[in-house]
Amino acid sequence: MDKFVSNNENNYLYYYDATNPNIKDLKLYLNAARSHSNSGAKFLVTSDTQLLEELGSTDTKQSLLVLLQDHNTKKIPYTKSLSSESDLNKWISQTKYPLFTEISSQNSEEIMDNHDLVVIGFINSNTVNTWTPKFREVARKWRASELADTHNVVFTWIDSDKWSKYISKVYHLEPTDLPRIIFTKPD
Repeated sequence: MDKFVSNNENNYLYYYDATNPNIKDLKLYLNAARSHSNSGAKFLVTSDTQLLEELGSTDTKQSLLVLLQDHNTKKIPYTKSLSSESDLNKWISQTKYPLFTEISSQNSEEIMDNHDLVVIGFINSNTVNTWTPKFREVARKWRASELADTHNVVFTWIDSDKWSKYISKVYHLEPTDLPRIIFTKPD
């Protein structure tokens, strides 16, 4: 399993029965993978029954989708119908980002639109490496809590040098106010 999921924080693993694959579900999964490829998550496909057993399932005839989160420390099965494209895309949107994600022009709208709560660190890119372990630890504790099952929270950071005008305009924070952490509930 370790070689299969590599060093990536979030890996979606789709298992299918090689003798009788559900082509429709597989295509929906692959389309969703293409749609969400900007997140950095890996989308994997396998028919390896040994891998299926490592995921805790013995039903080799049934397709299965599992998110291996935080370097394979947490396994989150997809519990809805694989035939529902909207449910699948919604689930991936809510779970695809790693513990500590940089908000950029490519992902900002999606992050802000798909989460109950967003924790944002306004951090200078030169010091982000000193903040990263602290944020990851808090995010890890959150994901391990029971509340994480019912509240979708993402932990993020914004480069306070690169986006200083945006931060000032939207969050009313000036460079002298930073670094700063805020909790926001997007509308």
